Amino acid sequence: MTPTPEMIEKFKKARAAMIADPTFLNNSIAKLSPEAQVHAKAIRDIVYNEEDAVAGRAKITAIRAPLSPALLKELDAHRDRLIEKYGLPKCE
Repeated sequence: MTPTPEMIEKFKKARAAMIADPTFLNNSIAKLSPEAQVHAKAIRDIVYNEEDAVAGRAKITAIRAPLSPALLKELDAHRDRLIEKYGLPKCE
């Protein structure tokens, strides 16, 4: 799914909030298994640093693609916490 302009705006607002106070994000990552934390931190770094929403989405998809269903389940729970806290758009 290609992000819509509305989704991009929601993402930008959420990203700014995460950067301004990363406590919730970092606490959510800390709840994950060590292996899932590695991938969540890589995704976090993309969110923090990638200005192009389409490119960022592609990078995140590439990180998630080879992961086991168990790791994806952990990352999805983490993503859901972030969606609830920051109002992030949900892209599948």
